Amino acid sequence: MDFDGQPRGNGGGCEQQLAWLCFFVEGPGGGPLTDQARAAARRAGPAVAVAVVEAAEGARRKAEAALREPARAAAAWRADPAAAVAAVKAAAPEEVRTVLDDFDSVYVLGGGDAASHRRVSRVVAEWLVAAHAAAHGDPATKCLARLVLGVPKFATNMVWAGVFTQYKAGLGQHLQALGAPLAVACARGDMRAKLGGYTMPEHPLVVAERARCVEAAAALAAGGGAGAFEAAFEARSDMRGAVEHPQAWDFGDPGVRQRHERVYMHMLKLLAMALNAQFHAMMREVLGPLVVSGKGLMARNKNGSWRVTPEKGVARMECKRVTDHAAAPGCRSALNIDVLRVLGVVCAAPEELVAVMEALCVRLGGCLRVKVSEHKKAAPLPFTAVLYFPPNCARFVLPSARSRAHTDCVCPPGPLPPPLCFR
Repeated sequence: MDFDGQPRGNGGGCEQQLAWLCFFVEGPGGGPLTDQARAAARRAGPAVAVAVVEAAEGARRKAEAALREPARAAAAWRADPAAAVAAVKAAAPEEVRTVLDDFDSVYVLGGGDAASHRRVSRVVAEWLVAAHAAAHGDPATKCLARLVLGVPKFATNMVWAGVFTQYKAGLGQHLQALGAPLAVACARGDMRAKLGGYTMPEHPLVVAERARCVEAAAALAAGGGAGAFEAAFEARSDMRGAVEHPQAWDFGDPGVRQRHERVYMHMLKLLAMALNAQFHAMMREVLGPLVVSGKGLMARNKNGSWRVTPEKGVARMECKRVTDHAAAPGCRSALNIDVLRVLGVVCAAPEELVAVMEALCVRLGGCLRVKVSEHKKAAPLPFTAVLYFPPNCARFVLPSARSRAHTDCVCPPGPLPPPLCFR
């Protein structure tokens, strides 16, 4: 019988109706039952109707809990960070605790075997993907994920364990889902066509450096020792007029080279620390009228101060020096051209990105490089634009006589010194 006491027929098609009703509960019409779903529930009979109503109520509770979770996690972190991390750790899979507390028991080169090591790595890699996805609203989960990745025996063997590819793929799927709305907006505004080949006038320092490279190449070719030598300009921090290093520095001997590169690296960091607040103030002045108030660059901390993007860290520059920049000539640390950066420029519409770039170019007198990446067809974002501007001040040199005397010293040749400890 129907809720109204009317016969509901032979009962055929109830499973199909239930599947259709679940579409309204969990699909585009998810949440409270729609009028169509209620009508179908009456036709399907009391048992199916009750199941659908319960499913709708479960979906509603789940959605409400998801909205409350970031606030709850943030409050727990503010109250006691250590206790919040401990709670997340206790709720994580057992394999996560194994990595943090007793990984030697499964480590293939320790007391474990290959199968155990791979099994634990697989479970933890899956957990890490979910943890990274929740990290923006859950500081304790973010902290625990970093602690897990800080276990060298686990992190450095993810490729061997066969989980690193899946780990990256999981993160990629999450990022694609996050970027889907932006992809729609970019496609609607035809931003690939507008920004795919976007260029800017180069800064005078860059123009001069390119000319110098051409002259040097011509002189070298005229000497007969270089053959078909091709002039190659590369974006660097140590080009003339920027953060120049002493001419006496030697980049031939490996030990001497490493020491000089690390000195240069620390000088970049110190300069960035001294200039970061001034740099962000200039960015707010230029971009304030063009970006969304209260977001990204224009966001404030709880005490009312402006939120500032941290400078590029020494540990990150050291990592780049021995990986991406390992084969580069000269001072490899000088390939860091983004020690001062703004990572949160939020525009109300994709079209306004062009106005932001043009305003920066006018204020800074040109750019060092415009990096526009055309993504693969499978990716939702049609482009990523990154702008690099050179320092517009010739005073950016190693500042003190004491520093110059230290960096000009002749380091003894021989093996590389031990690695520095960056905190």
